[in-house]
Amino acid sequence: MTIDRLDAMRTFVAIVEAGSFSAAAKRLGVSVPAISRRLSGFEERIGMPLLHRTTRSVECTEYGQMYFDRATRILTEIESVELELAGLRHAPAGLLRVSAPSVFGRTFVAPVIPEFLNRYPRIRVDLSLVRDAQGGADAADAAIGLGTPSVRNEDKGCRTLGTFRQVLCAAPDYLRRAGTPDNPRDLAHHDCIVESASEAASTWAFKHGGEEISQHIQGRLACDDAEAVLNAALAGSGVARIPSFQVRDHVRANRLAVLLEAYEPPPAAMQIAYTRLGPTLPKVSAFVQFLSSHIPQERMGL
Repeated sequence: MTIDRLDAMRTFVAIVEAGSFSAAAKRLGVSVPAISRRLSGFEERIGMPLLHRTTRSVECTEYGQMYFDRATRILTEIESVELELAGLRHAPAGLLRVSAPSVFGRTFVAPVIPEFLNRYPRIRVDLSLVRDAQGGADAADAAIGLGTPSVRNEDKGCRTLGTFRQVLCAAPDYLRRAGTPDNPRDLAHHDCIVESASEAASTWAFKHGGEEISQHIQGRLACDDAEAVLNAALAGSGVARIPSFQVRDHVRANRLAVLLEAYEPPPAAMQIAYTRLGPTLPKVSAFVQFLSSHIPQERMGL
């Protein structure tokens, strides 16, 4: 069977970014068996395995990681050319609705909007900063999401802007009082600051030596605002899990200490889902291109 290389490349990248065959199938709008056949045929053609498969997740082999890095850049370039050509059909103009998680939006998006407006004087921007990492995606022309946003139909495109770490951290003052955890099990004896009071938020996921670890945590503070969680951690209220771009400066200034790095889950994707069909395309294309070139990946890490 002849396998289209570009189609196989997109399938492989979707599997890695989505984290499973079923999630990739939903993202691409095909069946799980079809995804499996594409990958198996592709691996057979190149003569080496690209993924380690388990019942719950997939993980790149050494060759797979090398291919993923190159393939992501190639697909981004192809998409950039397509967006640029499509955007040239009409001058970008009109109201552009953009949504982003609140902290990320204040840190990376809002500061560059004035430059974007200067470059495209016929565009107006309605920027919505939301608490939910995926909130506002359906109503927006372009929605930044932390993690993998759900692209529900063929009218939506998606581009990865970069990756960030979910960092476990606490203030030195808290660690002097409560001690420093050596492994996830120790968190059962610590005050942990959770993002909400829901049952799902009371379990933190870790990974160590290929093993996935789930640890139930508890604490006296639950809060659904990312900035309030950070401030509580800085004040010594307990251990918190916070995106690396939010704690970067505090870690460097020794106001927060990073914990359990050896157990840290893989970096999460930061992506933008956008409208790619219809009359809104030029303004959306212009924004996707602009934001992609103005997100400094080095500021997302530590």
